[in-house]
Amino acid sequence: AMQNEEWPAAERWFKSLIGTTRQQEALMQLGQLAQQDGRYEEALGYYSGIDRGPAAFDALTRSAVVMAHLGRLDDARQLLQRVRDELPQAEQQLIMIEVELLVDAGDHSAAQQLLTDAVEASPDDADLRYARALTYERAGDIRSAEADLLQTAASAPEHEAPRPSGGP
Repeated sequence: AMQNEEWPAAERWFKSLIGTTRQQEALMQLGQLAQQDGRYEEALGYYSGIDRGPAAFDALTRSAVVMAHLGRLDDARQLLQRVRDELPQAEQQLIMIEVELLVDAGDHSAAQQLLTDAVEASPDDADLRYARALTYERAGDIRSAEADLLQTAASAPEHEAPRPSGGP
């Protein structure tokens, strides 16, 4: 990991890449440096310039996290919803990010509702059910957490018994 005292030199180098074929990568790195340094508005500016390539999805999710840090949780949730609509294959990952933002903001009720809606849409998704159990537990609702954990365990596929390794 880069040390804070190395950041100015790194930032200068990444800024020199803007306008080149490595601009998208440079903007991501600059956004991450600004985010780590608590310069959230600056980070948002860098992330907003990333509009293609492998970093585009990461830039959108990082933008949502930064918005939440700035107290703009509603904006962050709207951004994540928009991305879910555009990339349904990433829905679970985006829901988990939104849940984390809600829990960090202390809004366990909204996190639970988001996960309840997701579990209702995908009742066999053990990861969503498990995440909901954790939010119940954090909120002190042990009975609901236990019910989700039992349901998750009941739906888990049976595994073969381990086979001894080695000789005959």
